[in-house]
Amino acid sequence: MTTNWIWVLALSGSAALASAFGALLLSTLGERRLAALLPSLVSFSTGVMLGAACLDLLPEAFSGVSAPQASHLGLALAGGILVFFSLEKLIHWHHAHDVASHTPSQTADNRATTVMVLTGTSLHNFLAGVLLAAAVLVDVHAALILFAAILAHHIPQQVGDFSVLMMTGYRRGRALALTLASSAALFAGGVIAFALLRHAREALPFIMAIAAASLIYIALADLIPRLRGGRGRQSLAVIALVAVGIGVIYAVVRLLPA
Repeated sequence: MTTNWIWVLALSGSAALASAFGALLLSTLGERRLAALLPSLVSFSTGVMLGAACLDLLPEAFSGVSAPQASHLGLALAGGILVFFSLEKLIHWHHAHDVASHTPSQTADNRATTVMVLTGTSLHNFLAGVLLAAAVLVDVHAALILFAAILAHHIPQQVGDFSVLMMTGYRRGRALALTLASSAALFAGGVIAFALLRHAREALPFIMAIAAASLIYIALADLIPRLRGGRGRQSLAVIALVAVGIGVIYAVVRLLPA
C-alpha cells in the first residue's frame, strides 16, 4: 500500500507540474509559432487518448469483471460519456479554447469567462487525479498509460487557459499562479481519491470505464472537431499524427511489463 501511495503522489504531482510548466514553456513560443504547433499537438493528443482508452483502460476494466457484469461495465462507459457531456454543457469546459479576439469593451465579460474557464479546468483536473488514483489501485502499468494520456491532453489545455488569462488582462505572473492553482487540483484529486478508493476496490473496474469514457469523449467531441479543417498535406499530417499517437500507446502497452 505504501508503494501505491508513492505512485499516486509521484504521478499526480508530476502530471500537475508538467501541465503547468509545459503550458508556460509553450506560451513563450510566440503567438504565430504556437498557432502553428497546436494542431500537431492536438492531433497527437487525440491519438494518445483514443489509444489509452481502447488499448489499455477498457481491456483492463473488462478483465476485472465477470461475464454477467460486462453489460454493467458497458453501461458505465455510456453513462460516463453522458456525464462528461452534461458537465461540459453546465460549465463550458472548452469555451476558452474558442476565444479568438477581445476588445476593451468586453473586459467585464472576459473576466467572467476566465472564472468559468478556471472553474471548469480545475474540476477537469480534479477528475483526472481521481482517475489516475483509481488506475494505480488497479495496475501501475495502466496508471502509466493513463498518465501519458493526461499529459498529452492537459498540457495543450493549460496552454489555452494561460493564453486566455493573458488576453483578458492578467499579468504573466498572475496568470501563471492561476494556472498552477488549476493544475494543483489534479494532485488533490489523486490524493483524496486514493484515500477513499483503496477501501472500495470492487468499484475500480467501473471507474476505469469512466476514465476511458472521459478520454473518448474529449477526443471525439472536443479535439477531433478542431481538426476537420485543412486539405491535402495538412489533412494527411493530422491523420498521420493521430495514428502515431495510437501507435505510441500500442507500443507502450506491448512493451511495458504487465
